Amino acid sequence: MKSRLSILLIASFLAGCTSIKSNQNLRTSSQSVSPQSAENFSQAVAFVPTSMFVDPSNKKLDDFVVTAQLPKAEAQLRAKLATLPEFPNNSYSGCHVRAHFDYLQLKEIEDANIYKVWLFSSALVSPALGGSISFTPENGNKASWDYHVAVAYTDNNQNEWILDRLISEEPMLISDWVGQFEINGYAVLTRMPPESYLFNKSTVPASDPVNYPNGFLAHFIPKNVFNGTFYPYAGDSAAQHWGASDLAADSLSSSLQNGDFPSCEWKEIASQTLELKLAVAKNQIPLGCEEAKNLFSEQFEVWVARGL
Repeated sequence: MKSRLSILLIASFLAGCTSIKSNQNLRTSSQSVSPQSAENFSQAVAFVPTSMFVDPSNKKLDDFVVTAQLPKAEAQLRAKLATLPEFPNNSYSGCHVRAHFDYLQLKEIEDANIYKVWLFSSALVSPALGGSISFTPENGNKASWDYHVAVAYTDNNQNEWILDRLISEEPMLISDWVGQFEINGYAVLTRMPPESYLFNKSTVPASDPVNYPNGFLAHFIPKNVFNGTFYPYAGDSAAQHWGASDLAADSLSSSLQNGDFPSCEWKEIASQTLELKLAVAKNQIPLGCEEAKNLFSEQFEVWVARGL
C-alpha cells in the first residue's frame, strides 16, 4: 500500500504543476442562453465568454451553450445536493475536486443541465499582473487562490445558481456567490462544460532588458499562467485518483488545523496540501505522524470508493 500511495501522491503533485500529455485538451461546446445575472457583478469581475479564450496554438475556444434547467430537474438537483457526503472543512484548496465530485453525482439526474463556472484571478490570466481571489469562512482562516470553480445551473427565469458547498449548503445566485469573495486586482468569470476537470498552464518566457537590451531570451518568469486548455478527469488523473488524493489531503489539513496530532511536525504545513501530500508519500514518516498518515490513507480509500 505504501508504494501505491507514494506513486499516486507524487503523480498528483506533478500534475498540479505541469501539463500532462496523456490528458487530452477538452474542447468546449457552444453558448447561447445568457443568464440575467451575468451583468450584475462588481467592476472587479468581468464575464468572458469562452470564445474570447485561445489555446496555445492561438485557436479560439468554441462558445458554450447554457441550457435552462426544467423545474422538475431543478427540484431533483436541490434534493440530491442535500444527500451528498460532506467534504473536508478546508478552504485552502480542492475546489476543482469538490466541483467535479458534485458534478459526477448530479449528472445522474435526468435532464440535469449543469455546467461549471470558473473564476480566474488576474495573476492567472496575465503574466504582468498580480492579484488573488480570497474567501474567509466562519472559522476566520482566510484563504487566497488563483482561481475558484463550482457547479452551476440556470433556471427557467434565467437566474443562474451556484452549487458551492464550501460557501453554502444551499444553491446561491451567482451575484451573491461572487460577492462572497475579496477580489485583489480583477477576476475573469467564464462558463465551461462540466467535464472540464482542471486547466493547463504554460511557463511564460521573458527577456532581460538590463543585461540583454537587445531582447536576448535569458530566463523564464517564475510564474505560470492559464493557457486556454482544460482536461477531463480521465487518463492519468482518473487512473491515479488525483481527486481522492486531494480530498484526503484536505481531510488531513483540516484535522491538523483543528489541533489533532499535536506531536506531528506536519502541523507546521497544515494549510499546504501539496506539501502534505509530499510528506505522506515519503518512505520514512516522522515520529508522531503515523496516525496522521493513517487518516490520509483511510480518506483516500473512502473517496476512491465514492467514484474519484
